[in-house]
Amino acid sequence: MATGAAPASPRGRRLVGRVALLGAVVFLAVPASALASQRFASPNGAGTACSSAHPCRITTAINNAGAGDEVILAPGNYGSPASRIATSLSNGSANLNIHGVAGRPRPQIFSSGDFPLSVYGSGDIVRHIAIDGSGSANSGSLNVIGNGDLAEDFVAYASAQRGCQANHTATLRDGVCRSSSGAGVLCSTVLAPTPGVTLRNMTILSSNGRAIDVESATSRPVTVTAINTIARGGGGASDLYVLSGENANATLNVSHDNFATESTEVQASTSGQATIADDGTSQSASPLLASPAAGDVHELFGSPTINAGRTSPANGAFDVYGNPRTVGTATDIGAAEFNPSNAFSFGKVTLHRHKRTATLAVKVPGRGTLVAFAKGIKRTQKTVAARGSVKLPVIPKGKLAKRLKKNGKASVTVKVTYTPTDGNPRTEHKKITLEAAKSKRH
Repeated sequence: MATGAAPASPRGRRLVGRVALLGAVVFLAVPASALASQRFASPNGAGTACSSAHPCRITTAINNAGAGDEVILAPGNYGSPASRIATSLSNGSANLNIHGVAGRPRPQIFSSGDFPLSVYGSGDIVRHIAIDGSGSANSGSLNVIGNGDLAEDFVAYASAQRGCQANHTATLRDGVCRSSSGAGVLCSTVLAPTPGVTLRNMTILSSNGRAIDVESATSRPVTVTAINTIARGGGGASDLYVLSGENANATLNVSHDNFATESTEVQASTSGQATIADDGTSQSASPLLASPAAGDVHELFGSPTINAGRTSPANGAFDVYGNPRTVGTATDIGAAEFNPSNAFSFGKVTLHRHKRTATLAVKVPGRGTLVAFAKGIKRTQKTVAARGSVKLPVIPKGKLAKRLKKNGKASVTVKVTYTPTDGNPRTEHKKITLEAAKSKRH
């Protein structure tokens, strides 16, 4: 991989900012309730009942939740770009489960708070949520910093902060962390011990900063593992950056990732090491994404990330858009899975009575392969180069051909399978009645 220099801010300023952040997180902690319960929030919620019949505000639902509580956010906008939620959403209770409604659009949080959404108890889960943070604090739009915490199926964007922060043994999976001015993801032991953060099938982007920023400090080592992850920085900053500070090692393990530049730094007068360990399975060619600057990270046809990841149950069942996590021969790199449509339809059937054959028109959405087969007809396969109508010959053989010649008619149910390039196959059936031309009598 190519190496690029990454601008580094003064170390002292980092320490002051992050120590202040830690104090703020502790200050925002709310005592956990004794009994686990379900808490419902809606964009127009009010009161403190937080029930399904009487949902409350999102700040009440999240900040007052206790250990083991499930916080269910109804679809819709919480705040708006013009009127953002100023109160930080933060909770340190263990085993929280904060999520949107499965099968419905993600709830969208617009925040100007220092911590748009922060969980730091052990075993917490954040799922199916979108966050847009504009606060200026030294934090992330999504902060997942507890032991065993999991965030998946999420989109976090920060205009003036980091996209995400992760610590302890947290896992970020099948999500998007994006920033306009800071790191896409920061994992730093200034905030908390970080023995093993995992970034799996993530798309991590920054317009003017590093994509993945790993930093050790206060004699606490940090280890981060990135798998099947797209990491792209901007503004001259490296895609991957690892800093060893204050006599502590910092390690970033990369496997089946997509990035182009990397840099390491060891703080002066320290004995630690900064390491980026690549197992040789990563790639550097630019990913082809629909509109990453606008947050649309759908892969486009021909992206090098398609089928280039490591397939594993640990990747989760679905991508960030709700598609199957693996489509094609292998899991893709990044939060999205290339999932071309396999829907097709049948068009006109044209009979060729003198030849005792037929032609079946099939309308397909894009490039791929069409196969027509059935007992009694010759198997036909065609490569499709573009969207449109494809004609498949139906040619009888064996007993079907003899029956057609004898009776003048014969029916067959043709199976047609369309497999889009890098997609999953689909099979449909079409019954066709073949006819033979009537013989002339003299």
